[in-house]
Amino acid sequence: MTPGIDVVVASAHGRGPIAVCLRALEREAGDGLRDIRAETAWEARQQALATSTADVIAFVDSNVVVPVGWLDALRATWESSPHSVAAVGGPIRADAADWDAGRLGLIDLGDEVLELDPAKRTLFGGNLSFWRRSLIGVGGFRAPVDGRDATDWLSEEHEAQRQLGHWGWLVRYDPALAVERALWSGGAFGRSWRYGVRSGIAGSRPSGTALRQGIRSGAGAVAALTRGRRADAVERAARAAENLGVVAGSRRAPAAARGPGVVRTTSTTAAAKVDLVLLYHRFATGHPDPLGLCVSPANFQSQLAVLGEQFDVVRLDEIAATVSAGEAGSGRIAITIDDGYIDNLTTGIPLLTEAGLPATLFAATGPIETGRQFFWDEMQRLITGPGRRPAKLRINGRSWETVTPEQREIARRELHRLTQPSSSSQIEQTLVELRDWAGVAAGEPTATTRPITVKELKRIARTRGIEVGAHTRDHVNLGHQPTEEIRAQVERSRDDVRAWTRKRPSGFSYPFGIPRHDVSDKARRAVVEAGFEYAVVNQPVAVETGGDPFAIPRVFAPDVGADRFLRWLRDVLN
Repeated sequence: MTPGIDVVVASAHGRGPIAVCLRALEREAGDGLRDIRAETAWEARQQALATSTADVIAFVDSNVVVPVGWLDALRATWESSPHSVAAVGGPIRADAADWDAGRLGLIDLGDEVLELDPAKRTLFGGNLSFWRRSLIGVGGFRAPVDGRDATDWLSEEHEAQRQLGHWGWLVRYDPALAVERALWSGGAFGRSWRYGVRSGIAGSRPSGTALRQGIRSGAGAVAALTRGRRADAVERAARAAENLGVVAGSRRAPAAARGPGVVRTTSTTAAAKVDLVLLYHRFATGHPDPLGLCVSPANFQSQLAVLGEQFDVVRLDEIAATVSAGEAGSGRIAITIDDGYIDNLTTGIPLLTEAGLPATLFAATGPIETGRQFFWDEMQRLITGPGRRPAKLRINGRSWETVTPEQREIARRELHRLTQPSSSSQIEQTLVELRDWAGVAAGEPTATTRPITVKELKRIARTRGIEVGAHTRDHVNLGHQPTEEIRAQVERSRDDVRAWTRKRPSGFSYPFGIPRHDVSDKARRAVVEAGFEYAVVNQPVAVETGGDPFAIPRVFAPDVGADRFLRWLRDVLN
């Protein structure tokens, strides 16, 4: 990747960048530097993102001073970073006490280049750049919990990184990108109090524990001061302020959000050098849909009209061939459908045929052959469906109260998360125990959530413009299975599709599909060895040059009408 880099200093009105910061950035970026100001710094970041067209957008805080050669070092880091990296940062140093470093936005992870899982470890935003499309894909910057600016661990750039981690991306720490933060005198108690309040609002610390710790720290500050240990007294007083801030924050209702980071770009799709793969599952409305798999038939029909009138819709294997050749995209769009629900046959495929648009259906062949419902639908019916249930659910060493609908939904959500990485036999055992627990009150599975049959899949395969790919035998998470099971799941689904459609499938879809979490190197290798030509993952980003043909990203299509769908498409493509 040889990126174009958009360098931005984002700050609040009345608190613009200090002179030494601007001089250093102007030396590095020249006329390319953008000084963006808004009511708050996080809103300025969002405005900068919404108006950027570069590959990479680099944010520097208004009191951070970059050294000579910083931009060249940043470009070199991005050029050496794989596609799995969505953000790059480096040390932010200053002469400050260790206990105050997090509140000041200081970080130093040593002298080695590191690739971090941002779901576990994030970098500070004072010296942080993002692959722009990935940041747009996860929603940009959301308002901090209190709607105010700060440089602590609860600031907007940390939540953006956590979202990137959820979708399988990494962040890279490079010591060659070291910068200095210019500190102001005083303010330690105020920073500590604010950080505590934000922690309390976020619910990240119990208020009772914080109160006890705050009282102890306050007493310790007094004792240290009487003994002449001023530095210790300041530290303990700051910790007391932080803990008491937690108590105050926990008593506040969450501040009204100013809205999530909705990005609106101003460029058009005409110059798009990327392609886009859309992901659908079901075409239905009015049913329980806790996983958000449904797009209503009316919305799907209006989306197809937009696609047919304003975009070049092609078969997925055409985009895959472009990726394999290392060529740039051209704004093309491919439509994919996962799993094989009955409404694919009754609603989705007829609407596609009527619109004259191609699509690829990735079939989970086990449920199609056996008629068993997908485990998440069965779990929803058994736990949260109509009828009475026992007051407590005990399963797999865990237990949940299930008296109220809210408690049952919490149980369903948590049990789904725990079950999703399991093997097919473990999933079936969980369902057996759930059926015993729910009893006859749960009723029978509904026909609306059944998978298609083998006979129905054969009909779909004969439909003009519809390709059928493989999606494992039992829809298990390949990121958590042993090698032999991965191979069996991949090869059996390939063989099923070939036997039923009389055509060897060229494409494969990883179940659940988020890189690193659900897609392992072993799974990728098994797909290649099984003779597939390409495979798709689930990540909210367009298909760019230099991507992996066995990890082509797909974006979940939203359940919205034509106008919102068109705006959304242009955002993702640009």
